[in-house]
Order: sequence, then structure tokens, then C-alpha cells
Amino acid sequence: MPTDRVDLRNRYLAAALAFLLPGLGHFYQRRWFKGTIYSVCILTTFFWGMHLGRWQIVYFRWERGNKTVGYLSQVFVGLPALPALVQSWRYGPQEGHFGRRGPGRRSELDEPIEAAFRGRFVPTGPGSTLPEGPVEGRIQLRPVPGDFGDEVRGVFTGMAAGRADVVLSLSGPVEISPRLYASEGIPAELLGDEAASDSPAVFVSHRRYVKCEVIDAESAFQSSVGYLEGTIARPFWNWFEVPLEEPAKQDLHRRLGKFVELAQILTWIAGLLNLLAIWDALEGPAYGYGDEKDDEEQQRESADGSSKKRPRETPEGEKADRGSGTAAPAGGKAS
Repeated sequence: MPTDRVDLRNRYLAAALAFLLPGLGHFYQRRWFKGTIYSVCILTTFFWGMHLGRWQIVYFRWERGNKTVGYLSQVFVGLPALPALVQSWRYGPQEGHFGRRGPGRRSELDEPIEAAFRGRFVPTGPGSTLPEGPVEGRIQLRPVPGDFGDEVRGVFTGMAAGRADVVLSLSGPVEISPRLYASEGIPAELLGDEAASDSPAVFVSHRRYVKCEVIDAESAFQSSVGYLEGTIARPFWNWFEVPLEEPAKQDLHRRLGKFVELAQILTWIAGLLNLLAIWDALEGPAYGYGDEKDDEEQQRESADGSSKKRPRETPEGEKADRGSGTAAPAGGKAS
């Protein structure tokens, strides 16, 4: 039962605020100390677990053979864990492109792209004027109508082979990883300093793989002279708390080992702790205030109160005299 010793204000609103963010409901109730304790302890535990797990251990999937049961605890942390529900809904339409069939590249371009690009140029034809080597600049790709359906056209501008202001005409086919992806394996040579020297592929979240043809735009047949292969940035909201694919999950366990389980446990504990905080915001403190009476004192006061209220006992002879309406004379018997 809610207590009247603490002003809970609107306790249902306080419980909702406590769910959205640990400690927020207690701040609403002006319980500053307890709100600070809940907020600091729960959020520190949750984000420390996220950090240990490389920010890839909180996500939601609910399908046969692949259910993230632990998320049912993580979700009670509130706003820090709720994006996983949105990402799971966004992730659903991409199941046909990857998911159970593996993280395959997609050849179609579903949206125009204009982003910073870094990678390499590999010549494949005699018309190339550039040697093989690293490139860095900006890439633009867009689908355009063609004779046999949509085609991809684009341009790269930047630095290549030590030359600035290089312009390359681009065309399809295009290989590009899905827009929404938690972590994907990218060839180590495309990541430069981010890659480990002994690993052929590195799983990363913030980069997106792109490969497209480079054509000779001045020739009559616009023949291919090579290809660009590299990465562009993947925005935070397109990888944070997105369901993790099985290859990426295996790579995470390989790199972190037992720290994956430790990270998960920390986020579970944070969710369960906030569940207690929500209950405290709803029902008030579960402890006393220090001025309550102990059991012996309560029993003694109860006994004293009952003795004061107990009526005086009347002797049997007096009861009989009162019943007959006569009183016995002093020192004698009633006639």
C-alpha cells in the first residue's frame, strides 16, 4: 500500500517516468537522494555492460530458434534499451536479403548515395590511366532508368595514386551491404589502421561495404577499366541495437570470450534493479521511519488499554439484591 509519510504525487506518472529513465520518477517525487542513487548505479551498470560487449549485446529478436530472452530484463532500463524494439521492426523487411541466409551483399541500390569514401582502385582493363592503389574522396551513386531496367550511375571525386582532384565515372553492377546492419565483415585492407594485421576480415558496425565498376565515360561503349572497392560511413541509428547476425555473433564471442556473458549479466542486473525502482516510485518506501513501536511496547499498550476499558466486576450477592429490589441491612440478613 502507498504510504502517506512520503508525497508520491501522481504515483502512476512517477512509475512511468521511473521506467523511461532510472531515477526520473523519484526526481519527479522530489526524492533527490534516492533518485540520484538509482540513476547513477543502474545506468552505470547498464552502460558498463554495453561497453564490455562492444555495444552489440542489447537487441531484440523473437523468432523460432532465435529468441533474445535476456532482453525481457534489459528493457526495464527504459529509454537506453527501447531502440532495440524499433530496430527490430526496421530490420524485419531486410530478412529476405540477409538473416537466416547469411549476410550476403545486395546488388541493387535502393536509395541514392552521396558519402565520404575510402578504399582502393583495382584496374582490370587496358584503358585505365590509374595504377592500383588506395583512394579517398567522395562517391555519388544513384539508380537511373536504362534500356533494360534501372541502372546505376555515379562519380568519384578525390585523391588516387597520389593525385588530387581525380574524377572517375562509376557504373553498375554494384555490391553494397544492407543499410541496416549491426556488424559486418569487411576485408582488412579496406579499413587501414582500424584492422588487425593478422585478420583477413574485420567485423565493424560503423562502415558499409561498397563495390562498383569504373568505366571510361569518353569511349563509345563506356567499357569497364577497373573497379572501386571500399567503405562508406554507416550512421549510428543504422547499427545501434540492430539484431546481430550469426557470423557477427560468433566473431564477438571469439574476440571477447567470457566478457560477452559478463556484459549480458550486467545489463540484465540493471534492468531488474530498475524494476525495483519502478515499484518504489509506485508504492513508496518499503522500510520504517525509525519512530515505530516494537512488538513488546505495542502489546503492553494494548493490554493497558483493554484493562482501562474493562467494566468493574459485581459480586454475586449484590447482583441478587439488585435483582430483588431490596438491600440487606448492615450486619444482618435480608428477610
